[in-house]
Amino acid sequence: MFYNIQMLRAFAAIVVFLHHALPHYTTMNGTASLLISFAEYGYIGVDIFFVISGFVICHTTIHKERNYHNLYKFVKHRMLRIYLGYWPFFFIAFLLSYYSDPQKLERIDLLGSFFLTNSNLYDLLLPVT
Repeated sequence: MFYNIQMLRAFAAIVVFLHHALPHYTTMNGTASLLISFAEYGYIGVDIFFVISGFVICHTTIHKERNYHNLYKFVKHRMLRIYLGYWPFFFIAFLLSYYSDPQKLERIDLLGSFFLTNSNLYDLLLPVT
């Protein structure tokens, strides 16, 4: 599509990853560095992602006829893209929790975790999703 937008999206993904990894890095190292200072602003990467996603959705759908068939195709494609990437990690987390901490599974909303519908992060199997 647009090379610069893909690069910006990759940059945003790296910044968000560093932001989530920051507590683990400081626990292991305990040292301040330029990387840590940079990663503290990783939440901005989420905003960049939302803006890019909105642009890409508009750009790919602007010339399509607006009807229920195209809407159905679009929603189906988006859901497949999201869930097919998420579900393997969900099952891995489920199996790891099942064998290492079965009581954890009693405290979480598995159905909400499976379909990403629970808004309470503490009840999710993978709270970063």
